Amino acid sequence: MTVVSDLGEYLNALYKWLMVAGFTFAIVMTMIGGLQYVISAGSGGSSEGKKRITNGVTGLILLFCVYLILYTVNPYLVKLQVPKLPMIKTIVLATGDSCENMIKAGYTVDAGDKEKKCGTIGKVTKAPEDKQVSDGTTCDFTSCTGSSDYYSRPSSAKCATATNPFCVQCDQIWNGNMDKFPGAPEPGNGLCAGLSDKPEFKPDGTTLQRQNICFFTRDMDVLFVSPTIDPGIATLNSVVTLGLANKVGAGVSASSAKRIIQGVCANLDLNCSKVSKCEDYDNLNVESLTVKKAVGNTTNLEELETGIMSGTITLKSVCESNPCNISDGAHGQNEICKYDGPSDSDWNIYKKTYKKLKNDCVPRWNKK
Repeated sequence: MTVVSDLGEYLNALYKWLMVAGFTFAIVMTMIGGLQYVISAGSGGSSEGKKRITNGVTGLILLFCVYLILYTVNPYLVKLQVPKLPMIKTIVLATGDSCENMIKAGYTVDAGDKEKKCGTIGKVTKAPEDKQVSDGTTCDFTSCTGSSDYYSRPSSAKCATATNPFCVQCDQIWNGNMDKFPGAPEPGNGLCAGLSDKPEFKPDGTTLQRQNICFFTRDMDVLFVSPTIDPGIATLNSVVTLGLANKVGAGVSASSAKRIIQGVCANLDLNCSKVSKCEDYDNLNVESLTVKKAVGNTTNLEELETGIMSGTITLKSVCESNPCNISDGAHGQNEICKYDGPSDSDWNIYKKTYKKLKNDCVPRWNKK
């Protein structure tokens, strides 16, 4: 019994067996024809023997011609072997990650004679296990040094994406401080959100423990240490949407209007150890630097508006998303808390006006 490892070997063995069987059969038929011709030579039956000999020889010639033709066209047609393909060199496509993370994953990154820090582009030369990467593969270094000691807990500097990437902290993005970062974009949702710290989780690995969330806002309690202007919502809307020209006669100074238009990056200290019920979201700290490093401003999440001046983080957004995963055992994470406050159109800008309005995070379901 012949043991084969693939279909090619099986067909090759079958082909050889049929060829041998064909030659053997043709030879046997020729021998029988010869014997028949000799025995019947005197009785007139020699024609049958001669015909059998002719058929046998013709079969041998055809089998030989078939083999010769196939071998001439391609020797593998008679060997019936699986073609041997050349070894394929594995090339890894590596994109979309920082150089630091790629180095940790085992990639080789060359920064040339430049320092491996924010703004430096590295060339990825080799993948893990000495595999090659596609030509021209690059990554961005994002390392920054330094941290902010202003917030209730330290926040490290981040590499901000821009025409010229730069290291910056959330508390450094405010009006009057942007000239320190040439080529930096104006404060906005994308810039501020990218300066948030990575979340810390509880031992279960899924429940949030604490996170510094950097967000963009034009809220007056964040922009001004002691809000003293009251231009009214209509005028403020014009300042924001149409520009500085609409400040005249509105009770808004040029510097205040510029600060309102530009906005600021503020920090939400999302400390879930202080959140055990929906109402606790009201008192989470929101911090910012507004004028200079010596002047900081801290307010509570419940003081932030949800109207024209609101930022990307408001009490409503935090309350309804329930990031600290308060649970009653019966409803989903996004069904526990609800926002109990004014609609966007109900907000007025000055604290003396909206202090009268409820702005709370409350349980969606009444406890029995």
